[in-house]
Amino acid sequence: MRKYSTSYIPILLLGLLLPPGVGGEPPPNFFVPRGDAYYYSGLVVRPADNPKEAIEHWSSIIGKDPTNAKAYYNRGYLRLQAGQREGAIKDLKRALYQRPKGSEALADHCLITWQITQKLQTALLECDESIRQDEKNPRGYYTRGLVKSGVGKAMEAMKDFSQCIALDQQNPACYYNRGLLHVELGALNQAIADLSAVLHLDRENALAFKNRGNVHMTLGDPRKAI
Repeated sequence: MRKYSTSYIPILLLGLLLPPGVGGEPPPNFFVPRGDAYYYSGLVVRPADNPKEAIEHWSSIIGKDPTNAKAYYNRGYLRLQAGQREGAIKDLKRALYQRPKGSEALADHCLITWQITQKLQTALLECDESIRQDEKNPRGYYTRGLVKSGVGKAMEAMKDFSQCIALDQQNPACYYNRGLLHVELGALNQAIADLSAVLHLDRENALAFKNRGNVHMTLGDPRKAI
């Protein structure tokens, strides 16, 4: 079985014990709404490329909005990668203890809660409340799908990612994660369709290229994997 790349990794803060060797992957693939490119541009600045610039980016966001849990989370992640353990722990704790208001903030905090604590029910309550407050907001379905896929609830996560796509067909994140679930469930042609949709929307998505190529190899078609 080939190894398929995911778009996020958990950071455990159980008793503030961070796992050794965390690194190599970008921060969680937060839902990126159209027209919000500057806010999310820090996500594409990889620690290996320019950690100082990435940290400064999220610091500027925090300066404008000191209650922004997502900004604290991403700065904490980057500080962890840069070896700034004390600052990372402070930022991750600030992210966790923010009190989100509104559907979008609840959706993002749901993912933060899951990533930091792995407390499933607590995270799902925030996702569910996000959707309850705004059933037309795709971000709530997206983050709930990420949490459910993280605990092996593949079919439930599939429904959430599909609802996210139904509400916003222009965002590659939901196609990408649904595509990974198709791989997990053995629906490889559907996986190719979703990963191709990602690349139609985002030609620079290296993870989608890699995973689609692996699917083609699994199907015995190496020419299409190139």
